[in-house]
Amino acid sequence: MKRDSTLLNTKTLMEYTIDENNVGARLDQFLTEQTNAPSRAFVQRNIKAGHASINGTDKTPHYALRLGDVVRYDPVDEEPPALKPDSSIPIKTVAQTDEYLVIEKPSGLTVHPATGATGATLADGLVAAYPDLADVGEDTLRPGIVHRLDRDVSGLMVIAKTQTMFENLKKQFQAHTVHKEYTALVYGQPPKNEDTITIPIGRSKTKGNRMAAHTQSYENDRDAHTSYVVMEKPSRYSLLKVTIATGRTHQIRVHLRAIGCPIVGDQLYSIKSIKPAPLPRIFLHATKLSFETLGGEHVTYESPLPKQLTQFLDSVS
Repeated sequence: MKRDSTLLNTKTLMEYTIDENNVGARLDQFLTEQTNAPSRAFVQRNIKAGHASINGTDKTPHYALRLGDVVRYDPVDEEPPALKPDSSIPIKTVAQTDEYLVIEKPSGLTVHPATGATGATLADGLVAAYPDLADVGEDTLRPGIVHRLDRDVSGLMVIAKTQTMFENLKKQFQAHTVHKEYTALVYGQPPKNEDTITIPIGRSKTKGNRMAAHTQSYENDRDAHTSYVVMEKPSRYSLLKVTIATGRTHQIRVHLRAIGCPIVGDQLYSIKSIKPAPLPRIFLHATKLSFETLGGEHVTYESPLPKQLTQFLDSVS
């Protein structure tokens, strides 16, 4: 492979000519390796924004390189993520003590700032409503935040108000003693009315923005345990109570898809053969959360399904 980064008057422009060693490689994977990029997602965003070309033509991140292709790449650095206190972000508080908050995150709100993420976050609202949270935690972008929910998932989260409680909750999550319960509506019917899915989860080998359950072992896969119980079987769906013993990225969504029952409204982990239902969000809600206080008291909080989900459930029952 030939590289020439001196052709144009910019220090970021890079040019590569593909040889036999890189034929068939994905464009995003190739550029991630060659440029020591911070992540493949960073490279993918640059490709999609038109900062990479093959023989002068824009291509998708998964384009398979061919012999003799000329790759030009001129990445644009991203603005570092930062907290931006925003009092307009409503914080629905379920419970509050001197040690912690229990809040209900709405669907569509990202939990904390991250590279590549745009828009307001729950963390922005938290520090606006509770300024002292800025000094709690291990990461200034995650004030008091010990766990998270996916952007489009709604439901309960516990937020530490003191560093002592943060450390206490962190240990509980690491020991898997925090009880987290979700309600999910899925397509079809699971193979059993009650079961635990234990397929390891890792980064998808074909789609870089997704995780996958791998029956074949890969180096970076991690153990994952998702238990479910079928509560109802409305129409072509199943309503599940789901609990998790581990907290892998997209774990519930990936595991339920792996048994042929993707969650209704989940566009990322949908199955092409299933006609999507008219629900503009994922039908996954964190309904119950249990943990211990600093004094050793076991506390439990519950959250009903949002109106949008109950209305949809009523319409298909």
